[in-house]
Amino acid sequence: MTAQAATPDRASAEKGFVLEDVRFAVDGATILHPLSARIGGGQVLGLVGANGSGKSTLLRILARQTAPSSGRVSFGGRALADWGARDLAREIAYLPQYPQTGIGLTAREVVALGRYPWHGPFGRFTANDAARTDEALRVTETTDFADRTLDTLSGGERQRVWLAMLVAQDAGCLLLDEPTSALDISHQIEVLSLIRRLAHESGRCIVIVLHDVNMASRFCDRVMGLRGGRLVVSEGIHDFMTPQSLRTVYGLDMQILPHATHPAGVAIPN
Repeated sequence: MTAQAATPDRASAEKGFVLEDVRFAVDGATILHPLSARIGGGQVLGLVGANGSGKSTLLRILARQTAPSSGRVSFGGRALADWGARDLAREIAYLPQYPQTGIGLTAREVVALGRYPWHGPFGRFTANDAARTDEALRVTETTDFADRTLDTLSGGERQRVWLAMLVAQDAGCLLLDEPTSALDISHQIEVLSLIRRLAHESGRCIVIVLHDVNMASRFCDRVMGLRGGRLVVSEGIHDFMTPQSLRTVYGLDMQILPHATHPAGVAIPN
């Protein structure tokens, strides 16, 4: 199903993002063609598509790491550009594909960095900050290795620590760029299960870039599919997992097989 332009309304704006004809170009090349969409809370939204389709660019625009060339992005009913940096950091947490934070620090110290938007560079780390840090460690099940340095942890453990840092930030929206790209299958399932739980149990808006369509099928509630910088699919996961939608996004013929733990089925190339 081809994505239709979205007309923003107050209800959708209060839940998360509204994008209106958002476009991005650099050096005369269009990376993202104009797209419109709504992104709400309490669900995991997967950004899927082939390499170079514009997924990470779109995520960076949502995180205000990159400014769109044209169009408008609003969050919470307010233009994204109008948010103060500290106020926005209290609302939106962004995890790039290759985080550089934490080398030489313990897991607890890394997680505590998530409290920075609340106390600033000269503020005191309060008892509430400590309680939020401990709660983030508990929720992400990282307490057992909280006192180990980040470089001694496995890939899956490090990803959980970075997620804990975002949870400690207490933001209502998490933006994650391929958080499972360097993980083995067991750690992928571990991290994505945590992400899904964070969305469903706390009402967070979570947007995640994924390459594996079957992981998207299992852990996402909705999907936005990009191809050549265009939004070509915006659907619930069951509607996305059809041969027609998959061909629209990937340009491949696939079939959907039933699976006991993937309600939407499993896609394999023909």
